Amino acid sequence: MENSSTSLFYLVNLFLKHKRVYLLVFIVSVILGVALAFILPVKYKAESTFYPLSSQAYDPRYLFSGDPVSLYAGNDDADRIHGIAESAEIKWYVINKYDLGTRYKLDKEDKLFSYYVIEKFTENYSVTETDFNALRISVLDANPDTAAIIVNDIVRVVDSLNRQPLLDACLPMLEKYQVDIIKTMATQDSLYERLLRAGSNLDLEAITMEKMRTKYEYQGVLTRMACLRKPFSTLNVIERGSAPKKRSSPVRWLVVVLVVAGSIAVYTSVIIFMDQSKGKINV
Repeated sequence: MENSSTSLFYLVNLFLKHKRVYLLVFIVSVILGVALAFILPVKYKAESTFYPLSSQAYDPRYLFSGDPVSLYAGNDDADRIHGIAESAEIKWYVINKYDLGTRYKLDKEDKLFSYYVIEKFTENYSVTETDFNALRISVLDANPDTAAIIVNDIVRVVDSLNRQPLLDACLPMLEKYQVDIIKTMATQDSLYERLLRAGSNLDLEAITMEKMRTKYEYQGVLTRMACLRKPFSTLNVIERGSAPKKRSSPVRWLVVVLVVAGSIAVYTSVIIFMDQSKGKINV
């Protein structure tokens, strides 16, 4: 307690002894802080928020199952979409499409260009989970319109990459199933004609029921294929990115405060060091 009181007394005495210099440091640091606040590059943040949908909500294999399905994604689906949004594929897509190397004024001939450009973009890009379990993608850019365009484009590509494996897996399978059912229907038609000529009523009833079941399956396949071929989304976007009106950084008043506080701290440290060197205070 005594040491604390002594230190506080020393600092107060130090300030009073050098108050003119402290005033000069304060004025100069305020001027420098204001200048720095206006020199620093301005960035605008655009954001888009969405809820991932459960794969059962758009997977046609669940279309006629009769079982209840979840509309919104569980942890597995959400983690997968989060991973897609954070992937190098998404980052390089944006870097190449919007020529971010040029926007960031990086030397494309530099051997470390790839490292620098993806590091720079990563600083300006984030994927976070909100308090309500939605995913939010944020992009910082010097141009507010460009920030909004990029963030909406990222959401579109994330949706496309999440949807593509389902299309790649299901469409070929359904197309093959369609061919098999058409062959089955042709066989059943041929058998029906033979039984009709033979006058076998019991067998005709049986093959008629089989034909109805096969036709129902065929209609189901066509419906599933139509669902996959028309546009559909795997995300429920609740907030599309829009051009922000207010800059995100720099926070100019904070820049000024930090410069002033830093300047005063540095000057105080120098004075203390000089007093220690002269033996005026104990180390």
